[in-house]
Amino acid sequence: MKNSMLRLSLLALVLIGCKTGTQPTVSNSPPQSVAKQAQSPPPAPLPKFGWKQFYDETYEASALGELKVVLVPRDVSKIRVVVQAHSAVYGGMISRNSIQGRKTLLAARFATLRCSLMRVEKGERTCSFSREEEMAFVVRDAHTVRRALLGASSAASAYSGHVLGAAKGAEMATDPNTVSIQLSAWHCIENCGNAKSP
Repeated sequence: MKNSMLRLSLLALVLIGCKTGTQPTVSNSPPQSVAKQAQSPPPAPLPKFGWKQFYDETYEASALGELKVVLVPRDVSKIRVVVQAHSAVYGGMISRNSIQGRKTLLAARFATLRCSLMRVEKGERTCSFSREEEMAFVVRDAHTVRRALLGASSAASAYSGHVLGAAKGAEMATDPNTVSIQLSAWHCIENCGNAKSP
């Protein structure tokens, strides 16, 4: 009986010692590095670039050879030009400073321009330049001199009862030249944020 009591007393002392002793703590929270990863936002989607039209006009070209001038936005450095005309035209990109005070350009000058269009009725060009250049797109009727001469001859012939426009070529040259111009710039079109056009 005494031995049983002694054993119970020793067991009670052991249990009390276990309860008062320090126990390792267990945390359910994830490690700090994992927590930081979980809190960081997902990466932003990459910007997408493409052509964005900024000019679209159909007009009647001047028979006196006057330039149609379209100023290109200052933040543009890459452009696509689409031109369609009733009869041939010249076109091209030129700096704004080069056309100040000018009403026309010689046909040979158009061959030196970027995005050059030489005597075309339909054409498409793509070209690049620096934003600091401040460009403009210019178009001119290719039959200017021929139109003026035919116009003067038509007036003289009408007086004598003759019709100068009997020839098909002459009729085409004296017809109004309707020209369509579409200009597009290479820009960010999706997920832009702070994206800059290349």
